[in-house]
Amino acid sequence: MSKAKTEANKTRVFILKEQDAKIRFSMKSKRHPVIIAKAGEFLFDEDDTKITLLRCEETLFPNDIEGKQMQHVVYLKDINQVDRWTK
Repeated sequence: MSKAKTEANKTRVFILKEQDAKIRFSMKSKRHPVIIAKAGEFLFDEDDTKITLLRCEETLFPNDIEGKQMQHVVYLKDINQVDRWTK
């Protein structure tokens, strides 16, 4: 993904986080193509920015069979698209 697309996704996530909105994260991975979550904190301590996703009742995180995992960390570069989630 281009750096411009990654920066655009980061900006969208910042805005939706401020609005406390549920976000539809379209992932590059075909194994878990969509995750519905709220945005948590950004982790800028490495070369690639990570974001903590906070669980919503509408989805399960990867490798969470029982639905008990409350947070999941992903690289921003692994997110294909970010949109406000609406029912």
